[in-house]
Formats: sequence, C-alpha cells, structure tokens
Amino acid sequence: MLERLFPDILTPISGSERGWLALEQALIVAQREGSALYGFHVVRSRSASDARRAASVQAEFDRRCRAAGVAGQLMIEVGPVARTICQRARWTDLVVANLTFPPTRGLPGKLQSGFRSLVHHCTRPVLAVPAVSPLSRGLLAYDGSPRAREALFVAAYLASRWEMPLAVVTVVEPSRGGVIHLDAARAYLEARDILACYLTAHGPVGPAILQAAAEQEADLLILGGYGYTPMWEAMLGSAVDHLLRECQQPMLICK
Repeated sequence: MLERLFPDILTPISGSERGWLALEQALIVAQREGSALYGFHVVRSRSASDARRAASVQAEFDRRCRAAGVAGQLMIEVGPVARTICQRARWTDLVVANLTFPPTRGLPGKLQSGFRSLVHHCTRPVLAVPAVSPLSRGLLAYDGSPRAREALFVAAYLASRWEMPLAVVTVVEPSRGGVIHLDAARAYLEARDILACYLTAHGPVGPAILQAAAEQEADLLILGGYGYTPMWEAMLGSAVDHLLRECQQPMLICK
C-alpha cells in the first residue's frame, strides 16, 4: 500500500455557517493522512467589503486548523468557483467540497449544477460532504467500469491504512454481469489480505446503493464518477446524480 494517498487536500470555503462542513470533514481526513490542507475562498471582487469578509474567513480557518492540529493555508482568489477549484485541484490529491446544492431533477437543473460541473471536470477525487462523518465504515459501489476500478483501489487503501470496515455492493441489472464484477472485486481485495463484506442488490442503481449503505451502517460511500460527457449524462440520467441528491453520508467520487 502507498504510504499516503492524500498528502495534499483542497477544500473550498464559502464562509457561511453551513459552508464550514467541508473543512471539518477535510480536517478529519488530514488528521488520518498527515495531510497539508489548503483552503480556498473565492470572492466576487477586490472591494473593501469582500476584503473584510475574506479576513473573517481567514481568521476562522486558522482557528479551526489550529484546534485540529493540522497545517493549513488559505488561498483567496477572484474568479468562477467551479473552474477555479478545478485549476487548483491539479496541484493537490483530493478535493473536499460541501454538498449544499446537488443536481436537481430535470435537464436544466443538471446542466446548471455547479457541483456536477466540479465532479465532471475535476481531475482529482472529490469528497462530497452533505454532513460531517467520522468515516468509520465504508461502502464501495462497484460495477467493473474503469472509474469503479479506481474506486476499488482507493477503497482498498482506506480499508488497509485506516483499518476501515468495508462492504462492496454490486447492483445486478439486466444484461450486465453483476456477479462477475463482484467476484473481480473480491479477488482484488483478497489478494491484498483485505477482509470485506460482499453484497448483490437489485433494482434502480441509486436507491439500491442507498439501501445497502443503510443496512451496512456505512458512513462513507466510495464510487466511480460520471461515465459520459455532461450532456449525455444529463439526458440519460445518472446514479451519481441520484446519490448526490439523496445521500446523507459523504461520498468519495473517484476519477
């Protein structure tokens, strides 16, 4: 196993009360990984009012990092939020972002979702945070796709390094080899001496994954990201969109 998978973490910070959830979750990851944490606050302009707000965000960021014993640095920039985060993410290993406005149902809501754009275009894994979790039990959603194989690698790392109990679920759909995918995940993990619970589920993918998470009492979902272009995903529908709307646990979306 790698010594550390996430040595550098980037987390966008809005400065609102709910906006600090991502930082609190990022601090938990940073404590386990020994990571350097980079906060990122975007302002609309360089006006005096925005400067005062940025100074307030800086003070609160520093206070929370000191309390957690994590080395943190806050960057403040002017620019579009999602695009600027994606540019900064190239120099880090994980993006931890607050999930306040998930993609809504319907084509316009999906295409206009800033969070959806972030997941699509970011080159690093994204930890979506609807609520802060101790990250004590993981559920890997595995379908054999290239992105799911990346998620399998990450799940194996977390189960080994963090000593996190892990369950693996494959949703069996018509004309897809669900059992074969589950066997492949089992072979990969057992070759690395990682114990896990293996589950098959049926029905619509998103609800089936959420049901498995509830049954396993998982407080972290691990899965691959979108498999098509943004337009095709919006038109065809996506289990990722459903999970972003409905999931109450943090979701680690791998690339």
